[in-house]
Amino acid sequence: MHAPYISKREIWKKADDFRNKYSKNKCPVEIIDIAEIDLRIRIFPLPNLYTTTGSEAFITSDFSMIYVEKTQYDHNNKNRLRFSVAHEIGHLIL
Repeated sequence: MHAPYISKREIWKKADDFRNKYSKNKCPVEIIDIAEIDLRIRIFPLPNLYTTTGSEAFITSDFSMIYVEKTQYDHNNKNRLRFSVAHEIGHLIL
């Protein structure tokens, strides 16, 4: 698969459009709720994900599930978890 080039300006616009649509620019963006409720993406904590893959999260090829490193849930690291989920949703949006 070859991903097309997307300019930074286009990426920022898509991110702004997403934020406006789902969070009305409120901060923090409730990305977990948006993923699970609005986008119907299931978030699943997976033990040892980082150890086995070198990645803290990934979205499945059909965009139905995001796997996240279980320690992000266990240690209640909400900022890191939100970042990881938002990053993976970025793959879906772009």
